[in-house]
Amino acid sequence: MNEVAKGTLLAFGLKVIGAGLAFIFNVIIARLLGAEGVGLFFLALSFTTIGSVIGRLGLDNTLLRFIAIHMAKGEISQVKGVYLLGMTMASIASGTLALLGFWLSPWIAIEIFDKPTLVEPLKWMSLAILPFAILNLQAESLKGLKCIRDALLVQSIGIPIVGILLIFPLTKLGGVEGSIWAYLIATIIVTLLGFSFWLKNTMKLEGKPMLYSLKTLLISCKPLFVTALMNRALLPWAPFYFSWGMG
Repeated sequence: MNEVAKGTLLAFGLKVIGAGLAFIFNVIIARLLGAEGVGLFFLALSFTTIGSVIGRLGLDNTLLRFIAIHMAKGEISQVKGVYLLGMTMASIASGTLALLGFWLSPWIAIEIFDKPTLVEPLKWMSLAILPFAILNLQAESLKGLKCIRDALLVQSIGIPIVGILLIFPLTKLGGVEGSIWAYLIATIIVTLLGFSFWLKNTMKLEGKPMLYSLKTLLISCKPLFVTALMNRALLPWAPFYFSWGMG
C-alpha cells in the first residue's frame, strides 16, 4: 500500500511540475512573440498535435496495456516485440504525416486559413509530428513497465524544460520560426531521452524481441484511435480554430 501511495504522490507531483513548466513556457512565448506571433505558433502547434494523434494510430493505451500484461507474466520477448512493432507502425504513420504537412504547408496556410504568414511556422512545426508522436508512445510504454517517473519526465516535463532553455536565443534569432525551432529541437531531444529510458529499463531483461502479431495490435487500437482523435485532437482545439476562422 505504501508503494502505491508513493507512486501516486510522485505521479501527481511530476504532473503539477509539468503543468507549471508548460504554463511558464507558454507565457514566455506570449511575451516574446506578441498576439499575432503567438497565434501563429499555437495554430501551427495544433496541427502538430492533431498529426501526432493520428500518427499514433490509437496505440497509446494499447502499448500500455499489452506491455503491462506481458510484464506481469514475465513474457519479456513479447514486451520487446510489441514495443518494436508499435514504434515501427507509429514511425511510418507519423513520419508520413510530417512529410505531408511540410509539403502541403503553403496550401494549408493560404488556401484554408488565408494566412500567408503561417506558411513557414506550419512547415517547421510539421516536422515535430514524428518525434512528438513517438515520445508520447514511449511514455505510455514506460508506464507499462511501471517506470512512472521516467514516463512523466518524457511526457510532461521534458519539452517545457528544454524549450525554456532554447526559446530565448532561438526566438531572438528567428522570431516565430525561431520559437518553433526551439519546440522542434525540444521534442527531438526528449524523444531521444525516452529511447534511453526504455533501453535502461529493458537491457537488463533477458529475451530478444519476438515477431508480434500486427492483427492483434490493430484490433485493439482501432476503436481507441477514434476516441483519441476526438478527445485529444479535435475537441481541445475547436475553440481556437473557431476564433481564427471568425478573425
